[in-house]
Amino acid sequence: MSIPVIFTHTNNSLYLQLALLQAKKTCGGQNVCLIGDASNRADFVRHFYLSDYDKSELCAAFERAYKHRSPNPYNYELFCLKRWFVALEFLSKNNFSECFCVDSDAMVYEDLEKARPFLAGKGFSVIRFTGEFAGPQCCYFTREALERYCRFILKMYGEDFSKLEEIYEGFQKKGYVSGLSDMVLLAEFCKQNQGKFVDFDYSPERDFCFDENFGISYGFECGAKGKRVNMKDGVPFVKRLATGAQIKFFMLHFQGNWKPYMKKYSALSLREKLESPYYLKLLIKASAKDAVKKILPKKILYIAKKAVKK
Repeated sequence: MSIPVIFTHTNNSLYLQLALLQAKKTCGGQNVCLIGDASNRADFVRHFYLSDYDKSELCAAFERAYKHRSPNPYNYELFCLKRWFVALEFLSKNNFSECFCVDSDAMVYEDLEKARPFLAGKGFSVIRFTGEFAGPQCCYFTREALERYCRFILKMYGEDFSKLEEIYEGFQKKGYVSGLSDMVLLAEFCKQNQGKFVDFDYSPERDFCFDENFGISYGFECGAKGKRVNMKDGVPFVKRLATGAQIKFFMLHFQGNWKPYMKKYSALSLREKLESPYYLKLLIKASAKDAVKKILPKKILYIAKKAVKK
């Protein structure tokens, strides 16, 4: 195996399967690792059970220390942070020295090995470090840097929690919808490790980038349906507004309500999609759900109009 590409996800969904299949196509099935559960076990990538990697002393200490300061559900935010401890235990138990960690709603279109020249001598990477936030949607970590990050998270939720409270209160005053998350913790970690990481942002100095959010322009052509993507040989390109140049995207992140667009922007053939034993069943389920969302409001409006006429 080359550098492992790690997804951490419980339960199953169409978007997870599309993300895994896309990563398999570009990075190779032997390099893609899903740390999941029985509901998403499949052989087209390397599957591992979360229960084998979430019981380390560091992970247990973090779960005890965690304090919820987010509008998102408690278990969701806890899991988003806990996955870094799981990834560290995975690297340690399987004797890996480095990895990429990818969100389960991110599509990878280029072999992440191609990013290696930019990572030489660096401990980790992020997407668009702003000072307040840093994107963890597709991150590189050495094992040493990941252990430092996990211990940093634990320290911040323990003896340094007053600092996180201060950050959270600042967000509240600014009217931010978000609270404390792994994007905030990763940004604070970046501040303490200047020069030791790579920011795969939207820099005009490179002819490629990594996507933080499909629905936000960040200087690229974007409309009501997200970034205006041109697929070339299975790889997305988007026009940079400042120069008009078509820029290659190594990955696209379909956060939140953008997940349904993963079907449209996959670079997978039907044969490749069917390598997942769950694909057809989940596609039918998702299509039925989408149909209900479109039809139900019209039906309610029709019934309401009839009631008014009576």
